[in-house]
Amino acid sequence: MSSRFSPFRIVHIIPYHGIGGVESAANTLTTYESSKFCFSLFAIFPVPVDRINFLSRLSYYLRASCYLIKNNPDILVVSLWRSCIVAVLTKILRPSTKLVLFLHLSSDVHFVDFLFTRLVRLLSIRVWADSSFTLHRRLPRLRVESRVISFVTRHIDQNIHTSLVKPVFIYWGRIHHQKNIPCMISLFYQLSRRLPSAKLYIIGPDGGDLSHVKQLVNELSLSASIEFLGPLHFSDISYYANKSSFYLQTSNAEGFGLSVVESMQLGLVPVTTPVGEIPNYIVHGFNGLLIDNTYCIIDELYHLCLDNSRYHSMRLNSLSTWKDAPLYRSDVIDACSELITNI
Repeated sequence: MSSRFSPFRIVHIIPYHGIGGVESAANTLTTYESSKFCFSLFAIFPVPVDRINFLSRLSYYLRASCYLIKNNPDILVVSLWRSCIVAVLTKILRPSTKLVLFLHLSSDVHFVDFLFTRLVRLLSIRVWADSSFTLHRRLPRLRVESRVISFVTRHIDQNIHTSLVKPVFIYWGRIHHQKNIPCMISLFYQLSRRLPSAKLYIIGPDGGDLSHVKQLVNELSLSASIEFLGPLHFSDISYYANKSSFYLQTSNAEGFGLSVVESMQLGLVPVTTPVGEIPNYIVHGFNGLLIDNTYCIIDELYHLCLDNSRYHSMRLNSLSTWKDAPLYRSDVIDACSELITNI
């Protein structure tokens, strides 16, 4: 460790302040100071990227890089591919800046993601990831020190109510093609034909798929059964979760699956596709249900909605899964402490 009297300055770059898993976790550690290091969060864009035209996006990348060079942080923690662009620019213009690549998804979104993520990986002194699955799937030939960071952002008070199981489902997250909301709607439609009282709450911002999803809901005559609530604060999400029995998610790809974990802590039984890290903490039929076959899962859900005893056994198992899990904030602080000790 180099001898110095001032704390190391560590900046975590994210594209913008949103309500996704990455942003929610990062915001639990917006500013942190100790005698060893100070940690801060920096967003490239002031609003979601889809609201900014192409030329303006380029200018924000340049401004972000200039800002970082001017403020001269010792270490940049880099999350998501847009942040990788800024990190590469900053490293070119200020080679002494040290980079830490932080992975949150088990697959590349597109070629630009593939390219810039690997460039940052080559330039980084460490790689962090939200799960072992993400780390080994994304970078199977990794030859730099790595660390898995817990993505449990909070310990939620466990709500042990004993109300009857009901066919009420909830989802929170982006309305984005990666989340495959049309598959969720289709699954819900087939279940609602057997359970006409079924209800689905969809919470989250438009990630580009909202109009298509709403059109599908109208075509299937589900407007009375599916309610779109937009983005909500977690306290409001908790309110609707308390009215629900199941968390429903049909993503094509995930990393850790923060919303799934939050749902389990809120006392819901998750019903989700087995992507990313999810099948490593959900055991089918024990603390949740994994969607491998649509017909089979609909049949299993139908019978579970009629079996209160089995539902509550799964619910208690779901609640206990994350009871003693380490928190994101503590893991990041420990990882930063380890990092500066070895610089």
